[in-house]
Amino acid sequence: MSFPMEEVAFNVLRAAKPEGAPIFHGWSGQPLRVPPEEYQRRLQAVKEFMDSDGISLLVVVQPEDLYYLTGLYTIGDSAPQALILPKDADPFLIARLIEFDLVPKLSWVAEAFTCPDSASIHDVFCHAVSKYLQPKCCVGLQLASISAAHYIRLRSFFDASGAECVDASKTVEKARLQKFEFEQECIRAASAMSESALAAALNAVKPGKLLSDLHATAYSELIRAGSEVPGYVPIVRSTDPSGHGSWMPAEEVRPGNLVFLEHSACKFGHHAPLMRTAFVLNEGEASPPAWLLEAERLIVKTFEVCLPMMVPGAKAKDIDKAGREIMLSNKSDLKMSARLAYSTGSTATQPTGHAGWGDADFSLVGNNEAELQEGMTFHFIPWFQKYTEPSGPLGLSDTVIVTSNGGQRFGALPLKMTVLNPDGSEWQNQSSGVREYSEKTSPLELAAFWDVEILPWNDVDSIVICCCRTGVHAQECEPFRYVSAECQPQDSARLQEEPDDEEYTD
Repeated sequence: MSFPMEEVAFNVLRAAKPEGAPIFHGWSGQPLRVPPEEYQRRLQAVKEFMDSDGISLLVVVQPEDLYYLTGLYTIGDSAPQALILPKDADPFLIARLIEFDLVPKLSWVAEAFTCPDSASIHDVFCHAVSKYLQPKCCVGLQLASISAAHYIRLRSFFDASGAECVDASKTVEKARLQKFEFEQECIRAASAMSESALAAALNAVKPGKLLSDLHATAYSELIRAGSEVPGYVPIVRSTDPSGHGSWMPAEEVRPGNLVFLEHSACKFGHHAPLMRTAFVLNEGEASPPAWLLEAERLIVKTFEVCLPMMVPGAKAKDIDKAGREIMLSNKSDLKMSARLAYSTGSTATQPTGHAGWGDADFSLVGNNEAELQEGMTFHFIPWFQKYTEPSGPLGLSDTVIVTSNGGQRFGALPLKMTVLNPDGSEWQNQSSGVREYSEKTSPLELAAFWDVEILPWNDVDSIVICCCRTGVHAQECEPFRYVSAECQPQDSARLQEEPDDEEYTD
């Protein structure tokens, strides 16, 4: 349904929501995807931050913030569009004419301005804003989201009006940091979709499989599971340990290599990012390499130590320090090149948003003195970059919410590395037997990797290491026997029979 426009000045068109249409609903009175009380809460929170920042008129241009406050998002968000939020008056929107019909469909804001594409949207902005400007009033501009050319034009206009301009890039983001009931439910739903797609992609990992096919599998499962178009497409890569590179044409899964997967489903703009890693054994390789097992153990330990610390009032830098000490204790020369976690889960536009990566620059990182608040959500990413061959990223992650009982995972997918045999079948941990490691791995190295003590076996030719893969199968104790290559070289690459229970010392 289209709504009538009037030309209120030369090439300045205005449309308004019909009188009597309910507030925080679309212009036809239709419910929006975000309930009215949630929009009211968000608007009030932003106005409180405007007060604390001394802002009397806020110009919102960042796409994620527009979506968060109004429901409006377009694929043309690189063009000039804005929400104008006066402190003591109703907000209004400015949008391109070709996208103007989205305002009554997606947004509750009751007034909007536009112009033909042959005219200047900047002139429309100046006309609409001018009546709200008072000498020395403070105008908040999201400088991080506008070009230098746009800023110069805006600054010239506001200077001529006697207004003072300040940077308000984080004013809305500060309101987005805490997630309340509606947002938490959206993130929880997105998490289930993310896990469904991750499981499908992991199940599709096979030697010779194109990484692009894994990308397609993850993306199609995200949509099938109910996701909207996400803020970023699934990431699939193998030997590249860098931040967020993805697959190359014709790149395949190969034995002896890692496969890293990351993506996020989207529910009403809310995201729940997730990482997992697979590894394909080489021919003749009976068990995962020690560096892979160490990476898994340390990542799981980081979850176990740091999540209980994620309570309201805890300092971000203290949690990062605890996690970083665990991760950097590795003996496999694995690097930790990123922050431990970043704020996520808040609204992001699709397909051009960034899934709320680091709202208000709030991360679990060493230079952040700020305290956590109830309801903050983070993508918790204790992950390694491996620069030696076979190179690649090793990550197990989840979206986590801050509660009075510590950080709680939204997901339930096990925190473990997926290990495949060379034929593509999943390598099975023989919990009923003893897994043996060859002479390439010493018993002292194994003990260090698994963080357990060495116990004497019932003969002099071997020792046993007993441990639990904490956080993955914490209820099962898995025995490992290291057989001395000097004593039994012919047995150094095969599984040994587990001794009778009465001979085994736990």
